[in-house]
Amino acid sequence: MNSSTTSSEPAGRGAQTLAALLGACALVLAVVGAANVLVDPYGLFPEANLKPLRPYESRRGSRIAKAADLARGGFRSAIFGTSRSEVGFDPRHPKITPQPAYNAALAGTSMAELGRVYAFADERNALELALFGLDFILFNEHGGFGDDYEASLFALDRDGLLAAAPLLLSQRSLDATLESLGRAARGSATDYTEQGRRARKIQDVRSNTLARCAFALRQIFTSPALYAGYSLSGARLSEMREIVAARGSAGLRTVIVVTPAHALLLETIRASGLWGEFERFKRALAEFDALGAVVYDFTGYNEYTTEPLPIDEPSREMRWHWEVSHFRKELGDLVLDLALGEPADPDALAPTSFGQRLTPETIEPHLARIRTEREAWLPGAAEQLAWFRGVLNLPDPAED
Repeated sequence: MNSSTTSSEPAGRGAQTLAALLGACALVLAVVGAANVLVDPYGLFPEANLKPLRPYESRRGSRIAKAADLARGGFRSAIFGTSRSEVGFDPRHPKITPQPAYNAALAGTSMAELGRVYAFADERNALELALFGLDFILFNEHGGFGDDYEASLFALDRDGLLAAAPLLLSQRSLDATLESLGRAARGSATDYTEQGRRARKIQDVRSNTLARCAFALRQIFTSPALYAGYSLSGARLSEMREIVAARGSAGLRTVIVVTPAHALLLETIRASGLWGEFERFKRALAEFDALGAVVYDFTGYNEYTTEPLPIDEPSREMRWHWEVSHFRKELGDLVLDLALGEPADPDALAPTSFGQRLTPETIEPHLARIRTEREAWLPGAAEQLAWFRGVLNLPDPAED
């Protein structure tokens, strides 16, 4: 009798210990979940989060946050594209109508991902206007999806709290919550507006404008997802064509802009041996005119895209560009003024390459003009080109 009682005591203590551990774990998880809801770094719980912390949400520009914003519905216009569109296009621009509008562009995206983001947004919002900021990089055969795509509603086949539940207790959310609290302690607001645009200077970890330009050029020139090993994807162009055709059949407004690129970025395309593919990409877009889209090209060698880099004053900011890859809102506003104004004559050449409407009638004269503009630009750009070749370790043309 006494022996049986004695042997049951360790078992009882073990059960109590296990219950205590489970209770402690549950308490920790509850605290983590509550913190993630109250701080809400992704903006998933606008009705429950702490309003004073909203300006410090550390993941406002993530796929998780943008998918949640779009899932709530109510937007009548939206912008799609890469980080160039995310930084440069303001969804509150007066010519973006009807409002409200949202900037759904994503950093490091591809046409494969953009197509899914557009389908998600279109299903949940009555998008009367879809503005696509397209660039050559989007249509690389090797482009993929963002790291947080699979954790977002873009990939999950459910909405609301059911979809958000796994994030509540995740390490990803806890890290984001701690970062948001750190931002709040420093008084460092989020880089993003509530309409999805990245409003603050990007790549601020690099010390000056020239360093940012050099970093961007090297990254674009050497990355397989960008220009190294680039292959223009016919399948991705067809996917974009299907989007345009569906919107055209429904009588919905579609505006496509080939986003501005600094002249030295165009030289990177040429140095990569991709100029022919770049022109083929534009020819494909010109065909979308017949499907109801209005298509404009803002690349070329014009007064905006040939803005000199501050080689002698590396810290000086440029007027139109953050660096060679990303244009400023000021230039984005000019793009939107032209692209969303009265449609240009589909048969006419614009005064410069900046803002040329692309149609089967204008595409070849436009491409020829860009080549002519480049020849006119080259003699006065010797210092810029010497710096460019040094950054990418390219030979001097005289040595070829």
